[in-house]
Amino acid sequence: MTIILVLFDPGRLGGLAIEGKLSTQQHPDHMPMIFLAITSTGLAQALLAATESDATWCGSDAISEADYAARQWPNLSRFAYSLEDRVLIDDAVSTIEEHHPGHTIWVEASSLR
Repeated sequence: MTIILVLFDPGRLGGLAIEGKLSTQQHPDHMPMIFLAITSTGLAQALLAATESDATWCGSDAISEADYAARQWPNLSRFAYSLEDRVLIDDAVSTIEEHHPGHTIWVEASSLR
């Protein structure tokens, strides 16, 4: 398992560098990546970066229950609780690992500060 912390902020150089490495085109050897978004901005960025085979997870603060129910993204999963602290984020990562063993997990880093 690989966990990569990413600040989804296109205005920052690090955000641009990371975004430049993400592609919506799948390579034949592409192993799906998993995104964990904590904020609504992070969720929007993750959904833009994700390919068809990638999965995106988020906390209840990132998308409302109504918007999640009407979602257009088949690979979006929503935790029923907010990911407001490091302990909850660690628990969320553990749950994601159970569902996607061996996959790279990208975690929105802005909320970890």
